[in-house]
Amino acid sequence: MKPHYLILIPDISDGGGIGAMSTSFLENFIGAPENPYLSVMVFNQRHSEAAHFSSISKLNKNISFFCCGSRINIVKKIKFIILLLFISIFKKPTLIISTHINLLNFYIFVYPLFKIKYTLIMHGIEIWNPNLLKKIILKNAKFLCSNSEYTASRVKSQVPLNNRIFILSPPVDEKKFFPDSKDSDLLGIYGLLDKKVILTVCRLDAKEQYKGYDRVIEALPLVLAKLPQLKYLIIGKGDDVPRIERLIKIMNLENNVIICGSVCGEELNKFYNLCDVFIMPSKREGFGIVFIEALACGKPVIAGNKDGSREALLDGELGILVDPDNTDEIAEAIIRILRKEVPERILDGEYLRRKVIQEYGSDRFKERIGKVLELINS
Repeated sequence: MKPHYLILIPDISDGGGIGAMSTSFLENFIGAPENPYLSVMVFNQRHSEAAHFSSISKLNKNISFFCCGSRINIVKKIKFIILLLFISIFKKPTLIISTHINLLNFYIFVYPLFKIKYTLIMHGIEIWNPNLLKKIILKNAKFLCSNSEYTASRVKSQVPLNNRIFILSPPVDEKKFFPDSKDSDLLGIYGLLDKKVILTVCRLDAKEQYKGYDRVIEALPLVLAKLPQLKYLIIGKGDDVPRIERLIKIMNLENNVIICGSVCGEELNKFYNLCDVFIMPSKREGFGIVFIEALACGKPVIAGNKDGSREALLDGELGILVDPDNTDEIAEAIIRILRKEVPERILDGEYLRRKVIQEYGSDRFKERIGKVLELINS
């Protein structure tokens, strides 16, 4: 008899972060040799909003989607709870797999009734400082998956765990992100001809200022003093944009910093290939998918040295690690890369792409999913 798994995900997305990781996990998990029955509950989307549903369904005819998306948050939560209870009672899944801890907040209260075991994928800040409810969820999981050793160590330091943590690093889609020439249209649109370009891709939310884009802006005058032909592109949107725009104006950098808004799909690959350096000196990254996307495009990378970014860059083998609070150090790293005063491997696009695919490519991710299946069946 085939196993039946209930998978809880926030959304199906081709963007960065948790959405991309959830989608990659789902796509690879449903292609498993045992071809299990799957019930997939999507919290934030309606069926019509996720183009991925149809393509994913082709990979496994035994899959059913249940979407809870609604503009009214309380409606979405009520629908999610009802569906979770319905599937638990009538379909009796073998295991529940959640790609975000918050999706288990309600289930942990009814866990003693159903006794359906569950596992969880951990990403970063949502799990680093767990409250009492999250600690209970973590302690009762059959096993845990973490995007990095850093996230795993943060959890272990705060929660006495008897269960195993398996490292399930996010994958990079090497078919979507690849080296290419600089797009002539984008060069013209943003006035980048004969310019050196540095790039950041992230959400621009006030609660995520730790990404470090403001530190890069503050470091720019030091860089421009030595490399005046420089532009800084920031890809993303969010409620922190007005503050960033004020900072740019105060520092008289309107001609050097461009906020490009949200970019996804094929366009994102064009922007990675537009830059000479990718930089995100974050200090609260669980891993940092954008780093390995840039590396897959063969681009030099600068990241922070205080979080999971270190693992994405293989502890500095694939890029430059800086103190994310030190603008002088950030400026120096940008200048050194653009002047080619760094180890040769940091500038070798072919090496960077080959190495990142070897460590984080789709084949390696499938191997890791295979290990997850072994844990599930153990």
